[in-house]
Order: sequence, then structure tokens, then C-alpha cells
Amino acid sequence: MRILGKNIKSDIFNDSYLELRRWKKVYRKTLLIPQTSHSLKNSFRDNLALIHTLRYVTDNNSPFFNGKAEDLFATWDIISTSLTRLQSSMYDRNQWADVGLILAVPPQNIIGTFHKDVWFPNHAGNKSWETKNTYALTESYFNGTSKNPNDPKLKKYLKSAMPDKTYATMMSPESLIAKSNGIKHNEVLIVGKKDVNTYAEFPPTDRVKVCGIYFQYERGVKHKLPQYHQNRKLIEKLKQHNPDLPVIEHAVWGGDISAFSW
Repeated sequence: MRILGKNIKSDIFNDSYLELRRWKKVYRKTLLIPQTSHSLKNSFRDNLALIHTLRYVTDNNSPFFNGKAEDLFATWDIISTSLTRLQSSMYDRNQWADVGLILAVPPQNIIGTFHKDVWFPNHAGNKSWETKNTYALTESYFNGTSKNPNDPKLKKYLKSAMPDKTYATMMSPESLIAKSNGIKHNEVLIVGKKDVNTYAEFPPTDRVKVCGIYFQYERGVKHKLPQYHQNRKLIEKLKQHNPDLPVIEHAVWGGDISAFSW
């Protein structure tokens, strides 16, 4: 197949037409989130969405504190995201952190799906303390290079998940969420920049839309209160540059989802 302008040994395109159509449904439903009134919030029950999660930081070095998130994503080559349920009758934890940005991702922007964290090196070749290497990210993608190559469990998983030793693998969103079992942090790799030729016979990549801020927290656990307040501060900082984004709260109580608010 040919992806990102390079021929590689993978059947991701030949086997992925139906999967990409299913990802298109996720994309279209996510686009509706900012347009949906508060009274219709339950229409998103069990809807799947891609989320780029963030951790609270004490300084202002995060690029998300200095500009609009959607504009920032448009400059990134490959972004790591997680697929999760916006609302569920069961406890789900498929994302890396409590707070994240909900992304509407065109299907042709999706170039890798994994039901576990694969530690993809998103900033390969672009670290401040290293000589800039514009080819390092592409090489990491095609060669299946991880940020944590010496972890024995990760090596075993990558060997089974990437039989062709490349991150070019594809699952439907339904298969991915089923394999994640609601407790594993899955990872979906997406292209952030527009006009990149990914799949043959598919249109080039398009702009990734940011449709909301996601917040999952557990009620009634006192030892987690500091973290809860830190996450609230993180959301406030995100809202400073993204004032129009709705905040979707996924509150957990005793293993069940107890609230969902905008």
C-alpha cells in the first residue's frame, strides 16, 4: 500500500475501507456536539469520540495555554488520541488523563489504531536538546519505533499489534472500544496537518476540529480532591483561549456514571 507518500508492507488500505466509513460516522456525530442544546445532551449517550488528553501543569509552558487549541493541532504532524465514550451506564477509562479536548477527526486523518498505549514518539526529531531531524517522525511511524522500546510488555504487545513492524494498522471504532474493555488506555494516531496524502484513492487530510472539553472525575473520593481542583484550573486555562467550547463532565460514582453536564 501507499500511505503518506511512501510504499510500505501493510494491508491497512486494502482492508480498511469499511473501517474508515465507520470512523466517518464518529466524525460526523462529534461535529454536532457544539450545536446541540443542553436539553438534548442525552442524545449523545454511548457516543464514541476521540480525545487528546492533558495533564495539569504548574507553569505556563504548555502550548495550549498560549493560543487556540484547534490552530495548534493544525501545526502538528501526528497526534496521539484515545477513543472513549462520552456517556455510559458503566465506568469507562480508555483515555490517559482526566481532562482532554474532544476532536472531530476526518477518517483519512487516522493512520493507526491500538487498544493499548503504544508510546508513539510524537515529538521525535523536534526536541529542544537534540539536533532537529525532520525525517525522524516519519521513520518512527514506518519502523514501529516506540518512546519506550525496552519495556518487555510493550515490546510483546507491539510485536502482536504490528506484524509488519509499522504503526499502519486499522480497527473500526467499535472493535477498538470493545478490545479496550473500558479500563485500558487505547491510542489512535491521527495526522494534524491539512492536505497530506495519506491513503490512495482517498482525499487528503483535512482540518481537525475541536468540539469540546472533556472532564472525567470520581465523586466522593476525598484523597483525590487536590487533583480534582487542579483539573478544574486546567479547564479554566483552556477556556481562556477556547471560550466557545462546551465542557462535558463525566462524573463517576461507585463504578457508575452519575452525571453528564455541559
